[in-house]
Amino acid sequence: MARVAWVMLLWSSALLAAVETTSCGSKPAVEQCFLVGDEDGNGLADCEDSACWRANGACKQACDSDTDDQDADGLIGCLDPNCWVKGAGCEEVCEGAKDEDGDGKTDCADSDCASFEACIEQCSGGKDEDVDGKTDCADSDCWVADSGCKELCSGGADEDGDAQIDCADSDCWVADSGCNELCSGGADEDADGQVDCDDTDCKGDVGCVPTYAKDVKAIFATRCAGGACHIEGIGAGGWVITKYETLLLPSLYCPSESKGWCSLFRMQEGSMPKDCPGCVKPAEIDTVKRWVDGGLLP
Repeated sequence: MARVAWVMLLWSSALLAAVETTSCGSKPAVEQCFLVGDEDGNGLADCEDSACWRANGACKQACDSDTDDQDADGLIGCLDPNCWVKGAGCEEVCEGAKDEDGDGKTDCADSDCASFEACIEQCSGGKDEDVDGKTDCADSDCWVADSGCKELCSGGADEDGDAQIDCADSDCWVADSGCNELCSGGADEDADGQVDCDDTDCKGDVGCVPTYAKDVKAIFATRCAGGACHIEGIGAGGWVITKYETLLLPSLYCPSESKGWCSLFRMQEGSMPKDCPGCVKPAEIDTVKRWVDGGLLP
């Protein structure tokens, strides 16, 4: 009886060992996601192995993948908000109120969206489409031709996009625009009906002050040379029409004044030209006066 029990014991031990050996040998290896290495021998280690992709696990979303969901949240690549950080390589979508590229700017406020149709300033309607804090014509994006924006006539900008700025733009040549007469060029910049040197604003302008050679000499030759006066060889009154310098000499008729100044005085009082009171036209007297007031330019 003892012999039978001993045999049964040996047989049971052998059977158990066989079962254990068979069980251990057939058990599949499992990837250990927290240990370095490829435990399951499939060529993929840790988070490279989909066996480790589980919700709230240690694996993070690979933002450059459009097929793999490493963090098991149902979103892949740049569709996953976990990828909306700077340097992740995601591009701004320009709508949806999300900061996909992680630069702190959303949709139209992001310069990456400048060419996106919905982000282009429309220049009318009162909306700030490009989200730069400036609306319609106050936005420099609208300072182009045919945008409907008008020149402001000050500030140094070309609001209407015609390459002419402020008072250089003919759109500003209207009353109360703040533009001044330029005194040359043939335009009425201040819109007062007077052009260039005919504008009283230009009386003191250097370009509008008459000179003797260009403006006054012809008047004197016409009005003051009659009867052989003030011509070469005679020089009545001590000055000769052809010699400008004689008009700068002291006058006997007008003490402490020059002969040029006195010529104007005598034209105005009518004592000269002699025996021809009133024969000098008002426009001619005005020219001589502006010449005198401008410093008797040669």
